[in-house]
Amino acid sequence: MSKTTAVLSSSKVEALRAALKNLQPKQKTSFTNREAVAELEKEIRHAQEKLGYSVSDIAALWRDQGIEIQDSTLRSYVRDQATGAGKPPIKRRNTKRELPLIDPATRARQPQHPETEPAVQPDAAPTPETAHEPPPEPTPAPEPEVTPEPGPAPEELPQETGAQIAERLKRLARGVPVDDPMLQLLPEEEDG
Repeated sequence: MSKTTAVLSSSKVEALRAALKNLQPKQKTSFTNREAVAELEKEIRHAQEKLGYSVSDIAALWRDQGIEIQDSTLRSYVRDQATGAGKPPIKRRNTKRELPLIDPATRARQPQHPETEPAVQPDAAPTPETAHEPPPEPTPAPEPEVTPEPGPAPEELPQETGAQIAERLKRLARGVPVDDPMLQLLPEEEDG
């Protein structure tokens, strides 16, 4: 069985549009305790701050009206209203980006804090007089001295990858001793 789709004339659509525009706000007829606290927030604050009633007194008043609520629950709802926790959450866009997976061995070789320089040296900022001049050539940062430290014990060495083994074999073929502790400090050579 298939349903037939009703076809409405443009006059019917316009009549509906006018009726929807003229709707008055509908009164809410039922509330949760939390919603009632939100609706009565001003009156509750007035009773506390101006008239000297405690949360326990106000909770007792609610119970006298036939509304079951514990003092601690009312206190929590009032506090949530004051901090904004009782209000609907703000919808946020999902800003998480998918980050590429990094091989743990690669991560271990990456420097923790790479050397960086500010984009513009404070004394090199252009002034109105020098704004039309080309910027001065940047000076390279001095390279820190590197003193080799003794390598780790053989049992502490990480497993070699295929590329590392191939590099070791190339160096061995050139006559570089494989057991040389300085092997890690040799510069990488590109094959031509």
